[in-house]
Amino acid sequence: MDSVFRQLTNNTLKTYKFIEEIFPKPKIIGRAHAYRSVPFEYEDLVLVGHPEGGLLLRRVIVEAAQRDTAIGRFMRDSRYTEGTQPSATGMLKAQMRLFAPVLGGDMQSGLAGVRVTLPVISNVLSASAAKKGMDQGAPSVTEARRRTDGYAKYLWFDCFRAHIIWAEKDSIINSEKYDEDRQCLNFPTGSTHTSICKPTLNYSLPLNFVEEGVDRYECQ
Repeated sequence: MDSVFRQLTNNTLKTYKFIEEIFPKPKIIGRAHAYRSVPFEYEDLVLVGHPEGGLLLRRVIVEAAQRDTAIGRFMRDSRYTEGTQPSATGMLKAQMRLFAPVLGGDMQSGLAGVRVTLPVISNVLSASAAKKGMDQGAPSVTEARRRTDGYAKYLWFDCFRAHIIWAEKDSIINSEKYDEDRQCLNFPTGSTHTSICKPTLNYSLPLNFVEEGVDRYECQ
């Protein structure tokens, strides 16, 4: 296992732990009573990533699915008998919103010399080693897709079917989705790899996309 793949694996586990602590019952906030006087639980979870953050989140969802014993039994038994899929629990209830994710690898070997924004959830990362070695055939790229597509064939969970929006001008990544993903092909005019996810007073699309997904933009 190369150092990049190992770092991405470490970041996956850190991010998984972070999400687990805030959804559905926010242990961090609830324990400290920082914002509320009584315990509470969230009902919805939307995971947002750009660009390596998109790949990282897909690995996190795979990690959650692999740890779910009900899903494990269903995936094993579905090869032989037809059964009812288990219910999505915890972070597997999430909806996925990705901005120009590096799902198909980068267009420059190793992303050498490329300066792109860190993932939205970069506060839980110790480093951005995922910026290196992201060629199309790297294990960090291919394994996430293989496992996600495998689950998506049998489980109708939103977390395995990301909504994706691409930039009009992007020379950084290969604009490639997973089999069951939905993507917006109406590229925001003038958008670039770094600007696609940054809302402004005159560019509110990122906020609307996170809330409503591709449905609002006549996407496929």
